[in-house]
Amino acid sequence: MEKRNSNIELLRIMAMFMIIGYHYVVHGHFAAGGLLNTTILDILSMGGKIGVSLFCIIMGYFGANSKSINFQKLLFTELQVLFYSYLGFGCALLFIPNAITLKTLANTFFPIVTEHYWFFTAYIIVFCFSKFANRFLEQLNKIDFIKLLVLCYIIWAVIPFFTVRENSGMFWNQLIWFFVMYVSGFYLNKYPLRIKIKTHILIVCLNILFLVASFILLEVFAQKYSIIKNHTTYFRWSNSPFVILGSISMFEIAVLIKRKSIGLINFVASGVFGIYLFHENVFIRLLLWERIFDGANISSGLVLIGHATLAVLLIFCAGMIVELLRKQIERLLNRIINMAGMRSHIFIERFIETIERNI
Repeated sequence: MEKRNSNIELLRIMAMFMIIGYHYVVHGHFAAGGLLNTTILDILSMGGKIGVSLFCIIMGYFGANSKSINFQKLLFTELQVLFYSYLGFGCALLFIPNAITLKTLANTFFPIVTEHYWFFTAYIIVFCFSKFANRFLEQLNKIDFIKLLVLCYIIWAVIPFFTVRENSGMFWNQLIWFFVMYVSGFYLNKYPLRIKIKTHILIVCLNILFLVASFILLEVFAQKYSIIKNHTTYFRWSNSPFVILGSISMFEIAVLIKRKSIGLINFVASGVFGIYLFHENVFIRLLLWERIFDGANISSGLVLIGHATLAVLLIFCAGMIVELLRKQIERLLNRIINMAGMRSHIFIERFIETIERNI
């Protein structure tokens, strides 16, 4: 079995830290602070969409080598999601029973169709279509592949972004963008970029500088022009050219650095999806941001930075511990789950063969 590339696994870990930092800002409750505090919050949220894009690119990059749908993996992932859904429900029964409604119950018991975890729902859809998408993409020569990517970026990045309809223009949505980033990752596997690592590092640094500068300037203008107040983080949205370039360059840096396999990094990276499911559960999210890490009384910028750092680290560690416990339970049921996955695969294959014979 081929060892994992720890450079990419480390990228997964970094992406999860960025996503937790983003959620700290968008889900948290903070005192009405001045220019300093709002700018700090903007900067803390800077990497969220970059982190999501990185996960999508990584999926596409490794998906380029996949020729079939792994039903066992699909079943294990679904059970992982259900574990965290039920864990969150148990926490709600103990600590916040008032948060239990028909909607949150539906989220708990039907997490895919209710988009309880939007990323997981999008992941499942892309995963199910990946076999067919891969066959199509594999047939494209380099020129046609570039044309496809340029078309995708024009329709769902350039037009929505520069018409100030970044999350709605041209029917843009998270699922479409997941596919675009998946295709980008596939391209990077099939046709590696001829760009030196120093150039990618420069791109990442310039993107960070620009994003920070944009937050500061837009927050300053927002003090005078209220119309800007809800757009101070405009340049960190998923289809921002700075997020796209930053994500691709960060991934390329991980690919271009000398490949190595470090057990500890690979081990931690294997738990990042569980960390996401843990802290984004509809009930656990309420406990984290309204009870445990409530920032409503924070007024000092330094305290805010310390509070955010501690919150992100503790959530990552707590999520990792819970995921390790979940894996122990999974190992006990491993044989049963594998058997169910194999039988599901056989049933679906026979069902398709029956349809083929009768059409």
